[in-house]
Amino acid sequence: MTKGFKRVGESLEDLSLDVPDAAEKFSCCVERAKVDGFLDESFAIEETQGKKENGSSSSAPTCT
Repeated sequence: MTKGFKRVGESLEDLSLDVPDAAEKFSCCVERAKVDGFLDESFAIEETQGKKENGSSSSAPTCT
């Protein structure tokens, strides 16, 4: 399970070209997987350098 989440996390930059809010949706899925016990609490999404340069906020997403 962790490997799958990690692979999606690594391709977020490309996914965001087609789905602009892919990173936000993925963050929600990660948080839900942690709550449900599918992912360890230590799992973290690594932000790409490009997102940091573009001034993206690192605040927690609003998940519904």
